[in-house]
Amino acid sequence: SLQCTKTESPTKSEPDIHQTVMENGVYKFFAVDQKPVMLKKPKPVYPEEARKKGIQGTVVVTIIIDENGHVIKAEPFSDPVPVMDEEGNISGKRRLNPIEELLPGALDAARKCVFKPAVNDGKRVKVKMNIPFAFRLQKKGTNTSSDDFINPILLKKASVQYPENARKEGVEGNVIVAVAVDEKGNVIDCLITKSIPALDKAAIAAAKKCTFKPAMKNGKPVKATMNIPFNFKLN
Repeated sequence: SLQCTKTESPTKSEPDIHQTVMENGVYKFFAVDQKPVMLKKPKPVYPEEARKKGIQGTVVVTIIIDENGHVIKAEPFSDPVPVMDEEGNISGKRRLNPIEELLPGALDAARKCVFKPAVNDGKRVKVKMNIPFAFRLQKKGTNTSSDDFINPILLKKASVQYPENARKEGVEGNVIVAVAVDEKGNVIDCLITKSIPALDKAAIAAAKKCTFKPAMKNGKPVKATMNIPFNFKLN
C-alpha cells in the first residue's frame, strides 16, 4: 500500500510569502535553513487487530516538531499527492487514505520520536514534516520459514539527471520515491513521498530505471513497495 507525501513549494507569484512558508507559527519543511534531524525513531507496536488480519503496509504520519525537538502533534497524512504518468509528467492528484488498522501504532510511534530541532534565521523554530512507518509481519523464531516476508532488494540504483532549471536556481535536497516492484523485480508504479517540485520529475525518471530482487512471501516472488531516496547536491 503506497502512502505518499507531497511537500508544497513556494510559487514565484505568492502574494504573501509568510502564508507560503508558515502556517500558525509552524514552518513548512522546505522553508527552514536547517532541517530537523531525527535522533530517535521508535519501532511502532503492531496493532493486534491488524496482526490477526494479516494486514501489512506503510502509514505516513504528519507531525509538528517544537523548538526543543519534541513532537507536539501527530495526525494521519491527508494531503492530495501528485500522480505521475509513464513519461514522468504530473497527470493529476489523488488523496490516499491511511490503513486504519495500522494507524494507532503509527501515531503512537510518531509521538515518541525525538529530533534535533529545525533552525531558521539562527533560531530554533517549529516545523511540520511527514514520517513513514512500515508494518511487516514476520514469523516468530529464528528458523527461516517459507512464511517469512522478505522485502525487495535494490540491485541497481539509477543515477539522477539534475534538471537544468533546478541547477540554475540552486535547488537541491532529497526526494523520496515510493516504488511498487513486481514479481520480476521491475518498477511498475512510482509516487512521491518526499517532494521537491523542481526535482520530482528527475527522481521519478531515475526510480523507474532501478532494478530489484523481488520481495518473497511463502517462498514465492510477490509484488511489494519500498521507498528510494534520491539526493540532489550541487557541487
